[in-house]
Amino acid sequence: MSAAAPRIRCFTTSFPEHPTDPAGRFVAEWAAGLAASGAVVSVEAARSTWAPAGLTTRAWSPSNPLFGAEGAPDRLARPRVETMLAALSAGARVLGRGVATRSTHTLAVGHWLVPCGPAALAAGGRVVLYAHGSDVALLEALPGGRVLARALDVGAAHLNFVSADLARRFESVLGRPLRAQTSVLPMGLADSAPDPAALAARLAAWPSIAPGARHVVTVGRLVPLKGLDVLARALAGRRDVVWTVAGEGPERATLTALCASLGVPLRLPGILSPSERDALLRTADVFVLPTRPIGHRSEGTPVSLLEAQLAGLACVASDVGGVRDAAAPDAVALVPPGDVDALRSALARFLDGPDAPARRAEAGRAAAGFADRYRWARLLPAHRAIVFGEAGGQAIDAGDTPTRLRPGDTSSAWR
Repeated sequence: MSAAAPRIRCFTTSFPEHPTDPAGRFVAEWAAGLAASGAVVSVEAARSTWAPAGLTTRAWSPSNPLFGAEGAPDRLARPRVETMLAALSAGARVLGRGVATRSTHTLAVGHWLVPCGPAALAAGGRVVLYAHGSDVALLEALPGGRVLARALDVGAAHLNFVSADLARRFESVLGRPLRAQTSVLPMGLADSAPDPAALAARLAAWPSIAPGARHVVTVGRLVPLKGLDVLARALAGRRDVVWTVAGEGPERATLTALCASLGVPLRLPGILSPSERDALLRTADVFVLPTRPIGHRSEGTPVSLLEAQLAGLACVASDVGGVRDAAAPDAVALVPPGDVDALRSALARFLDGPDAPARRAEAGRAAAGFADRYRWARLLPAHRAIVFGEAGGQAIDAGDTPTRLRPGDTSSAWR
């Protein structure tokens, strides 16, 4: 390793706690990619101490209940005293870690503007901040959100948003044009590595899919934001469909009871490893993302939708947040969030009639071609240019679509 190798200190609330943990996996892949390019990367994660090869990871709030299985965004949506105290403790701890690590690196990166943005600013060096979604929603909801947003905008060398919707919302919070160099660039996708045997073992306790039945798949946390109850109602009474939801969360019992009352065959195998998830996608006929906004919260760039497209699946998704930017034009069926009838009609397009298999195949081919440009192999050079400040104000190569970096301008979104 060269003595001149850049030293990166990354602050994040979400990071995998073990090799098959999907939480914050895109941050781990991003960090590993930077390390592979010659950087020395140290990750300051909320709970995790696990690190992929080439990284070091420390936990800054390992016992904080805010970052448990349900996740911080859903806990913060309920304004309980213990939750607010946990949030204040988390903010103080990560800020303290930023102060303590000052001058130990050349680059400080914060994934999630709140609470990791202030920590990265306190750590110093070249500061790059990534906005993913729930952080912008917090800034919109916090009484002092505008003041904090402006401090981040002034203090950071670069702000990256994973969707154009988030960039617009952040600028609205600011109440003025952005001053930092900005970009709209999503996180990437790892190459698929399906493990059918591991998936079969996970699904052994669940009924198999009968010949002729259609398989609908959803991947995501079992929380109100994901709109799973909307999809359950859209599938009501369809005995020709089996619905598998890969994920875990507080809505599990509610969803199980709802599907039983509606006659929807449901399988809930829990959180799958990436290889099990990839295998599951390859057994599906249709992937559905029925997400809906909850208060200020909405989707950034939904990785699960991109993974389904990369697997060549016909997809149906709610047209909300950054979903449209992440959906193959004329291939992914977009529906208004929360609209049961529209979702039912979109599903019928891919499930019903003698031409349905051909429609699924055509949509899947178009979706796979679109999602291919989101692979890390294509996006990582653009992320390196953002972090290392190599692009200046010029266009950078992000696969087939260049993303422009301009001070105070986010109009050139990922398309």
